[in-house]
Amino acid sequence: MPANKDAWLARIKEASKKGETAPGIPENAKEPEKPVEPIFHTADATAAGIVNLLKDRPVGLLLSPDELSGLVENLAAYNANDSAFYIQAYGGRNHRQTRASRDSFSGYLRKVSISILGGMQPEKLKLLLLSRVNDGMASRFFMIWPERPVFGFSDGTTDPKKAVTALRKLTRLRMAQGEQGPEPEYLPFTAEAWKVFSNWSEANYARIANAHGKFQGFLGKLDGMAVRVALILEFLEWAAGDEPIPPKEIGKPAVVNALYLVDDYLVPMTEKAYGAATLSQEEMYAHELLNHIVNQKIPSFNAREWYRAPPVQGMSSTKIIYTAISILSECGVVREAHPDPGVMGGRPRKDYIVNPKVWREK
Repeated sequence: MPANKDAWLARIKEASKKGETAPGIPENAKEPEKPVEPIFHTADATAAGIVNLLKDRPVGLLLSPDELSGLVENLAAYNANDSAFYIQAYGGRNHRQTRASRDSFSGYLRKVSISILGGMQPEKLKLLLLSRVNDGMASRFFMIWPERPVFGFSDGTTDPKKAVTALRKLTRLRMAQGEQGPEPEYLPFTAEAWKVFSNWSEANYARIANAHGKFQGFLGKLDGMAVRVALILEFLEWAAGDEPIPPKEIGKPAVVNALYLVDDYLVPMTEKAYGAATLSQEEMYAHELLNHIVNQKIPSFNAREWYRAPPVQGMSSTKIIYTAISILSECGVVREAHPDPGVMGGRPRKDYIVNPKVWREK
């Protein structure tokens, strides 16, 4: 390559001396394209940093910062339009960026695609849902608020080779080439899948009418989010199988499974997160204590024993436990079991009985 390019430059110099037209660059003298490092995820939570990666990677990125709160707090730290950028990326829209810095990309990106995955502390979640301007950012997330996990070890039955094989199939997918560069492919629903989704969508509109606040905004985005889940499940099924040709449409099984996952897990979890974000710290502790009572099937308990050995992680003081029990008592979940009138002397035992309705409603 260097020798070919040097020879071409020498011919240009010679042609210039003779007043002749400079020869065009031959194919063997052209610089090869710089290879692009394959990057599928990043922790850089700034729009400028992500755009610099996307300019050479039109297939998209997974943004997975250690704490999503950093993303929320920095949305406007570098550019007032960062929030708008992420919303554009959610919809796969085009994005134009103009930067003064030499190291930053300035230009036009087509069909920007970003997925966001991460965790957040409950207090930070309150800031995201309640204190932040309602620009639609929060309503584009599925929020998972599971119960505290029970510690345990894996049984070792997972086959990592199958997971690696599936991952390789997914990473080898290529975008179609259009007139303006790489283009995403559009996968339609099959007729059966569309019928199932349409019926579900009508029911979801009724659910929207009965909701309120920012959770209603989340339900308003649910149609598009459910379609995304169905698309993911369609490709995961393909990646786990033996079929070499990727799917060209979204079938009924993927839609049925996606709607089941959305309705039975993702929506209840998100609703739980929205509801918990409106609770005070004291109400949060009461909620966790109630979960402990229900999960452990506790019909009665002694408050003094819980003062000495807190039943829930984080409830580290007598005052916290007393306040949580008081809230549950006010709600009719528990009541104090008063001792027999004939029993005299000593401090009250502080025994409590759990309302039997807790079990019937569970």
